[in-house]
Amino acid sequence: MPIDPVKHLGMLVKQARLQQNMTQEQLSVKSGISLRHIANIEKARASASFEIAYTLIRELNIPADMVLYSDRIDQDELTQETIQLIRSRNQNDLKFIKNSLDNLIKNLDEYKENE
Repeated sequence: MPIDPVKHLGMLVKQARLQQNMTQEQLSVKSGISLRHIANIEKARASASFEIAYTLIRELNIPADMVLYSDRIDQDELTQETIQLIRSRNQNDLKFIKNSLDNLIKNLDEYKENE
């Protein structure tokens, strides 16, 4: 079953906006897109032009593959949740998360070797 691109973009925009604790009004100010248009996109009442979609994707840090190829991405729910958590973090947080994850994986591998 093909994905409705209007509904899909609206869902991604709303999800990313909420994960960043951003209101529609804040997104409107940040992106220069009218509040009404953002609300209509999120509710799939309006489609977005390429320029508007591009602006929203960039402002909300939504990976383009999530928009264009979501039906082809084969990831389980836990992976998706983890990716969403990481996606909402700033650069310093990402460095910390990466270092922590590297150490965690190293320790896990060592633990498995000694089992």
